[in-house]
Formats: sequence, C-alpha cells, structure tokens
Amino acid sequence: AGYTEKAVALLQALLEFNLFCPPQLSGSEEEKMQFFQGFWDSDCPRVGDPGAPTWQGWYDQQLKIHRGELNEEDIVYPTEHKGGQHEEDSKMKQQSSFSPSAAFSP
Repeated sequence: AGYTEKAVALLQALLEFNLFCPPQLSGSEEEKMQFFQGFWDSDCPRVGDPGAPTWQGWYDQQLKIHRGELNEEDIVYPTEHKGGQHEEDSKMKQQSSFSPSAAFSP
C-alpha cells in the first residue's frame, strides 16, 4: 500500500482512539488497545467513511450482540462501504499489515 493510504489509516486510528473511545473502557491504555484492535480488525467503516459507527458505536453493537439483543447479520452498513473505494482500501490495509497498536507504540 502507498504512503497516502497508510497516512489516512493512521489519522483514522488516531481520531477513533482519542475521540471515540467508549467511556466504559476506563482501564489502562493496554486494555483500551486490546478492544481497539478488535474494532480495527472488524472492517466496519471508520471515521470519515460513509456510515461509520465510530469505535463507541461499534463497541455498543458488540455489547448488544454479546447480550443477545442484536444479531450480527442485522448490522448493515451503507452500500458505499461494501464495494468500491472502501473495498480497495481494505485490500490495501491488509496488504500493508497496518496495525494501530504498532502505530501507537513508542
């Protein structure tokens, strides 16, 4: 993947982690990073993408799924997310092996 895609992914990760951290996660940075990695690897739209639920929204969805209040199949993102540019971005992210935990490491 190119540097532009990596830069966009890093900016998205920084915004999601710092602005949309679920308030329920009041533990250590390591604990937050573990939950964030799950969000990042989920391939749901991220901040700036159409229909992005934010990390907080995704976390709330996961809690509802865990409690049986929501089925994973019921979660639908806009059609723009399923194909086109996002699909290309996802492939590039996979190829570049970008990891937000590596980006935040000192």
